[in-house]
Amino acid sequence: TVNGATTAQDIPLQVPCRCAEEEILDIAGIVAIGQEVNENDNLPGGDTDAGIVGGTTLDAECGRYYYEGGIVTGESFNLNAEGRVVLYVDGDLDVNGISITVEEGAEVDIFVNGDLIIDSAATFGQEEFPAAVRLYVAGDLVLGASSRFAGNVYAPRADIDFNGSFVMFGSLIARNIGFNASATIHFDSAIRTAGEDCPEPDPGEGEGEGEGEGEGEGEG
Repeated sequence: TVNGATTAQDIPLQVPCRCAEEEILDIAGIVAIGQEVNENDNLPGGDTDAGIVGGTTLDAECGRYYYEGGIVTGESFNLNAEGRVVLYVDGDLDVNGISITVEEGAEVDIFVNGDLIIDSAATFGQEEFPAAVRLYVAGDLVLGASSRFAGNVYAPRADIDFNGSFVMFGSLIARNIGFNASATIHFDSAIRTAGEDCPEPDPGEGEGEGEGEGEGEGEG
């Protein structure tokens, strides 16, 4: 004998993402801010103005770096983040392979104002804290081989076909997604609260404040 009850009620519609054209994140505008506000003078290696980077390993403790013309190389691009790092890529991120590693407590945001094209293997982030890696792509996303993502990918205009095996710990937003090989996705709910680490500044903070002393003599 099975005892129970039936309850009928309305189920609220859960909108999966803000995907209307006017709601899509302005990645180009964010990259334009990075052109004006960055720490390129402290960049440990690489020519950010050339738009072409050779096989590069970037060890970054903390900072915002702007790449004019994108990052294009027939070799691999490796980023090791030891603190909070932001890359503004004004163009395509087109590389043979890519590896992004983050130490515990570090975070990475990459804004690509173009396409993300990876010809070979791709490894993003650490499975222990995927909410620490965020990737924003204005154009298409092309993956030519097996990929392992431990992060959150936002590519609302991209049509993505995974032709190799794909493992994700995090989240993925795209226009269309096709899996042509094995795929495993683990959604990381921690991304929902990632922004809570950035409190709103107090009203008027940093405005109209200051102290100073001075003496002077003059004739006129």
